[in-house]
Amino acid sequence: MGGDFWMIGLHWLFVVCALIISWSRSRNYLHPHFIFTAMLCVFLSDFLIRGYEDPNLEYISRTDIYSYQIDILFIFAIAVIATAFVRVREVEVLARQAAQAAHFGIRTQRLIFFLALGILALDLLKRLSAVHWSVDEVVMQSLHPRGQRDWDQAAFSGNFFFAITTIILPLSSFSFAYLSLSAKGLLRIGSMVRLAAILALLITNGSRTPVAMTFAALSLLIVLRQKRLFSRLVMLGLVGVCAVGALSLMYNYRSVGYLEEASGQEVTYKATYHQDDSYYRSIYSYNYADYSGKRWDAAEFFGIVAMNPIPRMFWPNKPVLDVDFYDGYKLDYVTTLFLGEIVAMTGVTLSMVFAPIFAFCIYLLLYNSVRVMAFPLGLGVYLILALYVYMCMRSMANMTMFVYLPVAALAAATLLRSQVSARRRLGANYRR
Repeated sequence: MGGDFWMIGLHWLFVVCALIISWSRSRNYLHPHFIFTAMLCVFLSDFLIRGYEDPNLEYISRTDIYSYQIDILFIFAIAVIATAFVRVREVEVLARQAAQAAHFGIRTQRLIFFLALGILALDLLKRLSAVHWSVDEVVMQSLHPRGQRDWDQAAFSGNFFFAITTIILPLSSFSFAYLSLSAKGLLRIGSMVRLAAILALLITNGSRTPVAMTFAALSLLIVLRQKRLFSRLVMLGLVGVCAVGALSLMYNYRSVGYLEEASGQEVTYKATYHQDDSYYRSIYSYNYADYSGKRWDAAEFFGIVAMNPIPRMFWPNKPVLDVDFYDGYKLDYVTTLFLGEIVAMTGVTLSMVFAPIFAFCIYLLLYNSVRVMAFPLGLGVYLILALYVYMCMRSMANMTMFVYLPVAALAAATLLRSQVSARRRLGANYRR
């Protein structure tokens, strides 16, 4: 269909123009505006590759789909342009000095190492305690389908400790990724071994976002640390191949497990690109809002979202957003981007006002998070906060559901900063 060709072309044009505008404004791939713009483009990436071949669009007329897509591109364009005008001198200076934020002395590197090691130890302790301290059972269950391991079931049943160690584990992977490229000697070798171990844990956990962000962090650090173009390209190529292999492995096997006898199913491995289908589901939400006339209760939505950080072990009957609340807009375990959630509460017309406002506000959070660059492990914390912003745009419910990792990262950076400051004061007093 000719209309499909032109609409796909319009999406490609938006992506190219948005990235050019953002690069012209930021001149730095670590600048919050460039990262924010790249996130919006990532949300469109599945459509750019697959086009209209998605079951969410099956019963929607092409005319309606085109209309909703124009609305979404307009919202994204407003977000890119409006946020480009946000400028604070202190933040801009820190963003330009991002490369320097990746350099720390040996003492700080050791502190980062032991912090990351502690997080890894907690996650391993969780797994062992869930299976009566059997190492063999931990290995076997790790290869089962996600959600079916004993520690997963305990987390789903309200065990806060079991849930929180999984959530903060990416902080450890980011730390070891930094040390693998920045440290020297045994510290580097030990960090590389532990990074491989954490990647194995993250891959078997089943969530692709932490794995993708770990490889992204490695890529950024390679660009920052490697001065020779050839070495940089070789290392980036190696990381890219490993990322494609790991993410494809997860996509093919995470729902059935990595042991055929565990699932009774045989799956053939193949390299696969698959971004989540949130963009398609947001289009479906636009259509459902238009033709059903139904709306979510915004007060109930944000009220339950606000209650989410309260552990279920303290409040067993804590309200949840379930299929009954979501009605026909979506299933409870999928995401529709902030676009789909806003349109479910306001309708298509008002979403053109509220969606850009939300995008602008969440960008302000990302923009001001650049200030953590001044902290030890600041670059890693900044990337975690960027991941938090991405998850919030993927679903506004993640504003509290995904909040533990950035809070833990900020707490770790603050602790490291206080330790470094204390040692500096001690050294100054000793010299006196």
